[in-house]
Amino acid sequence: MSRRNVASCLSVFAAISLVVFLSACSGASSESLPETGTLGPDLALAPEGNVSLPQDEGIHSSDLEWWYFNGHLAAEGGQEFSFHFVSFRSILPSGMTPLVAQLSWIDHDEGLHITAEEASFPSLEATSGEFDLSVADWRMSGNGDTYRLSFQAGGYAVDLELVSQKPAVLHHRTGLVDLGVAGKTYYYSRTNLETSGTVYISGATHS
Repeated sequence: MSRRNVASCLSVFAAISLVVFLSACSGASSESLPETGTLGPDLALAPEGNVSLPQDEGIHSSDLEWWYFNGHLAAEGGQEFSFHFVSFRSILPSGMTPLVAQLSWIDHDEGLHITAEEASFPSLEATSGEFDLSVADWRMSGNGDTYRLSFQAGGYAVDLELVSQKPAVLHHRTGLVDLGVAGKTYYYSRTNLETSGTVYISGATHS
């Protein structure tokens, strides 16, 4: 891809959320989780639903979890962009750990909406306090203080650094959300991320 334009970006708004399913659409209780010993004492989510940060920023040994970022960006030249970037990580009965990343990108000035998806089968292990997920040329990583995103689609290549400006919000105060017959999930969000980086655009020059 020809990278003719480099636009420095500052966020108008960006946020991240982490969702960890206790039981994937089974209606089972938290007792169906793997033994906490498989995670290590610093990685196990508390059974009463309390999320422990920064430890729980890491990858868990749950059946399903995902991280997603929503953001609005304003470039120095006045261009505006929006994005939704999400990574899904699951554990199959076979023990395989598929990783699927999905992207939605909007160039408001061009009236352009792009969607894309990448998938891989990496070997993932539980981590404490940070995560680092890569699919093809896309990457998502973070530790609760600083996050980094990079992705390419439709003639755009984006590299961002996001720094959290306020404590995480625990959904339902404890971070545990009861979904009824679908099971339960841990859920927290960081709602104010100061963002900087670059957007490379092929074709017409924007400055």
